[in-house]
Amino acid sequence: MPRIFTILFVLAINSILGSAQSTAPAVVNGELAPVNVGTQSTMTNVISAAFSSQGIYSTNTYVANGNSGWITNLQSDFTFVKNRDRSRLSVEYSPSALLDYQGQTGSDMNQKFGADLSYQVARHTNVRLHDVFSIDNSILRSAALEVVPEFGLLNQPNDNLLAPYSRRTYEQVGVDVQQMLSSRTSFTISGNFNEVNFHSLSPIAGNPDQLIDTRNADGEASYSYRLSRRHSIGVMYQYQTYWVQGVDSGGQTQGAFYTHNITFNNKMSLSVYVGPQYSRSYNPIFVNVLNNTGDVERHSLQTQFSGWSVSGGTTFQVQGRNTGITFSAVRSVNNGNGLSSGSRYTDLGGSFRRQFRRKWTTGLAVDYSQTGLLSGASQVQYQAVSGSAFVQRSLRHGLMLSASYSRTHQADGGVLQGLTNLDRDQVAVSMTYQFSRGLGH
Repeated sequence: MPRIFTILFVLAINSILGSAQSTAPAVVNGELAPVNVGTQSTMTNVISAAFSSQGIYSTNTYVANGNSGWITNLQSDFTFVKNRDRSRLSVEYSPSALLDYQGQTGSDMNQKFGADLSYQVARHTNVRLHDVFSIDNSILRSAALEVVPEFGLLNQPNDNLLAPYSRRTYEQVGVDVQQMLSSRTSFTISGNFNEVNFHSLSPIAGNPDQLIDTRNADGEASYSYRLSRRHSIGVMYQYQTYWVQGVDSGGQTQGAFYTHNITFNNKMSLSVYVGPQYSRSYNPIFVNVLNNTGDVERHSLQTQFSGWSVSGGTTFQVQGRNTGITFSAVRSVNNGNGLSSGSRYTDLGGSFRRQFRRKWTTGLAVDYSQTGLLSGASQVQYQAVSGSAFVQRSLRHGLMLSASYSRTHQADGGVLQGLTNLDRDQVAVSMTYQFSRGLGH
């Protein structure tokens, strides 16, 4: 199918979409909470804000001068939530200023915007539109503390790979529509589009302009049937197309999945999907980071690849009064976060969060990811192992003090030689003030 017709096909699907992911995504820093509509009995407007000052010490060799040191990040977050009987609107804006007094990365402005609108258009029909847009640089992109992404496992970005020092523009938009066919059955269609662009920050940091800008569009359709109070099963179909901007490189995937959701109780749930997936790629591209210099080499393979594989994923969540546990696993096709074009992606992650003594909260997270180029060239692989921990203390009048540590190690195989240059240890200490105010009906 020609690319223009593929794009028009996905955009047409986007006008009537519904979420194929039955497990609501978790909320991470700067991300909007999932929306449920049709159950609000009050009409409430709420505005909240948070301001934080964060000191970051990073030991990594991909920053501009290759040295370690402290930088300061001043961040603010503004959120507006409007509830109505049939709708819910959330809007969030998070600007930040990165202050570098030692010349490691250079001072910079970063920002993130999110919008989430759900509307009950009819008694049994819900529509949701959501968008996340961000501009940031590498020093702020650390291993995620949460393992469930914004729009579900099928659309999980490969943020656990650390690219050379660069500035990134990222956007993901989606439209969902869910139709309840009966008290036990529902049909949904959904679609997402995301775009990633990298921009050079310093010629000393090699040539980040050689990192790979990608676009991805997908459409999904699913049917779900509730067997009992605890069990729901279903089938799901996904079509995905991706391409490298400005280069004749890309591919498509199609997959059919069996889904099973288990609600053990109001605190514990499990979601699983698995099925065959057919992939086709052409002229794949990958990046090699040279040892010692950190320079970027971009390689293109003039080949085509097609074949079948098994894809799937699972999410397990426990949310108690004071304890939260999350585990996820996914195997799918996605972009390589600037290091490769379409890739076979495998990720395993888990997190633990615990509140104790009323004012203290602590958490741990671990993650392993592997990306292999879709080309039959199995020697082109990227691997990353990361771990992080944090502790937070609530003070008086909305003040919070927190400290965190994260470690990311990257490995490579075959023709790749330099990814270990991107290893990073990062320590952060921050003071945050937050408040929330009701604005009436």
